[in-house]
Amino acid sequence: MTESSVDEVASVNLGDSLTAYELTRLHEILDPLLADQQTVQLDLSGVNDVDAAGVQLLLAWIRSARAQGKTVQVKQLSDPLVDACRLLGLLNLILNED
Repeated sequence: MTESSVDEVASVNLGDSLTAYELTRLHEILDPLLADQQTVQLDLSGVNDVDAAGVQLLLAWIRSARAQGKTVQVKQLSDPLVDACRLLGLLNLILNED
């Protein structure tokens, strides 16, 4: 996971795993951004290991951020993540811009 911030825009690469085993780590990375940033860019290009719980967490976090008036930009989804989102019928919800 890498993170950078410029003028209230945080850019976060969530790494290679988006699974139930990573939920605590993902909360630790993502939740503080809601307090500190107006715009968050999520780079999901490196996600190779993904499951339904990871996708659900991602969608729930995106919805929560947007409900708080934050802007979430989802960038560069990996093929495994796109496939998982399609199977779950959630791809359009993940990609939906503000």
